[in-house]
Amino acid sequence: MVVVLSRASRSLSQGSASAQHEKMLCETWCAEAHERIMSDIKTLRSSESRKLFKNLRAISMAVVDNGGVVAPHPLGF
Repeated sequence: MVVVLSRASRSLSQGSASAQHEKMLCETWCAEAHERIMSDIKTLRSSESRKLFKNLRAISMAVVDNGGVVAPHPLGF
């Protein structure tokens, strides 16, 4: 977002021929990014995500405690 804002700001301040188009691109980019961020935050706060991260933590701890893969290969090799 910073790069998009910087470029649009520069074009606008210099009166570039494409300044209004770049402003529109910037507004669109930032609005979409905001929606993605808000959606991601909502997802991260959900009980499903909390359970998933709890499981990932337990899996990671088991791998570290075991010094590697916890479950043997199901075909025995």
